[in-house]
Amino acid sequence: KAKGLSAIAITDHDSCAGIAPAIIAGKDLQIEVIPGVELSAEIEEESIHILGYFIDWQNESFVKKLDELTALRVDRAKEILRKLKEHDIELSEEALLRLSGSGSVGRLHIAKLMAKKGFVSSIHEAFRKYISNSGPCYVKNSKLTPKEAVSMIKDVGGIPVLAHPKTICIE
Repeated sequence: KAKGLSAIAITDHDSCAGIAPAIIAGKDLQIEVIPGVELSAEIEEESIHILGYFIDWQNESFVKKLDELTALRVDRAKEILRKLKEHDIELSEEALLRLSGSGSVGRLHIAKLMAKKGFVSSIHEAFRKYISNSGPCYVKNSKLTPKEAVSMIKDVGGIPVLAHPKTICIE
């Protein structure tokens, strides 16, 4: 509101957990909240993100699929923590889940926790040394195909949009 915005879109990774609180806050501030999601997908081993705007975020089958994706993210995070332990980096699953809050847990949360606990000096170092796609503690994420992500968004009335197009390196 202080920046003069009259509308915002909330697009958490594989989660709609932030939409309800944002709608409540938006009403108080007279800001339209556009419900959305950011789905992780993979094409040719390249991770991409697809935004979905104006989704029916309360659709039961959609919520169930997001819950499944969230559970897979938690399993992946646990496996990354196990691999980090093999490198003498012991992080608590509970601390990681507290840090990620009600949204989806991901490598960024792990990197933040690594830096917070002093195992690395920065998030960048955590990725570079340990959890990047080529790092020794990397665990492949179970991702949707772009077609599946777009279908999920369209099935709940949303508009799919490619996120971060400049970062995609598909040959």
